[in-house]
Amino acid sequence: MRYQFIIAVSAVALMSCGSTDDDSGYPASCQDGTLETDLVESAWAGSAVVNGVVTVPASPYVVGYTYLQLPKTDAASAKFQELMTAVNQSLSTPVAPVAFKVATSAMCGTARTIAVFADVGKMFQFTASPAHAAAIDARHTVSRGGSHTSHTTVSDAGEPSFAKGTVVLAADGDGLVF
Repeated sequence: MRYQFIIAVSAVALMSCGSTDDDSGYPASCQDGTLETDLVESAWAGSAVVNGVVTVPASPYVVGYTYLQLPKTDAASAKFQELMTAVNQSLSTPVAPVAFKVATSAMCGTARTIAVFADVGKMFQFTASPAHAAAIDARHTVSRGGSHTSHTTVSDAGEPSFAKGTVVLAADGDGLVF
């Protein structure tokens, strides 16, 4: 059920992103380091989620954040939905993050993800998985540019959040920008 909710949240944002090739008109505040005011978050999913709360792995653990600026085209929306469906289906595999969440903003035409991993090795196993590798390969189809991904090693016991992700993404000049 949680995976269907993640897909549904993705679809809601995409409905407002499709239909035109015009990617202008987004507020200046729409940046990786600024949390969107209309962000709609899915529930957490994954093996470390109990009653909607993430039980973080033993310290230190790794959190990956992605900020994706979606093009306003039906083709890009359909491709993003296809990729998210495959990634969501992979969340029950051994290489899946222990917790995963997606959020979307219609105002900014963006999507964000948080993925929590026990260690950096597990993160790289997931990014090499077929579903995630396909998403990486399609990044230029589903990004209008200015999208960004990064990860950080975390030692505190606090739950990861999109607000924390904005700080990581804004501070990381070495992360993948596409």
